[in-house]
Amino acid sequence: MSRMKKNIGLWGRLTSVVLILFLTFAFAMFQGGFVSWFIFYMSLPFTIYSVLLALYPIQHIVASREIHTTQVRKGGSFSATATIYRKIPFPLLYTVASEQTHSPSLNKQMAGQHQKMVVPGFRKVSSWTYVIDQMPRGNMC
Repeated sequence: MSRMKKNIGLWGRLTSVVLILFLTFAFAMFQGGFVSWFIFYMSLPFTIYSVLLALYPIQHIVASREIHTTQVRKGGSFSATATIYRKIPFPLLYTVASEQTHSPSLNKQMAGQHQKMVVPGFRKVSSWTYVIDQMPRGNMC
């Protein structure tokens, strides 16, 4: 059922983007003049990018984490490097990546620092290093 909702959402977004493009084209055809055609041609690159981004295969993106700290004690610091690999160098304007954990105490500790905005552009590999100070006691899975 979840997959069907995702497909409906995808096709709904694509339909709305193509509808906006069609409406700007119809406006330019009926109105004529420089300004209406300018509006159509200015919306064209954004529409094409939106359609291509909706069709971009997200399942081909691979994320990995390399842990630098071999042993963490209570109150110590934890260091790791997160890396995102993409097979297709599609120009992404920005990507927000976050650390996922099931530990409520670790989530509380990392409240504002577990998200990172990456601007990958055409790069296939993006990585960043993060440090968590004052690690809580318990597992951090």
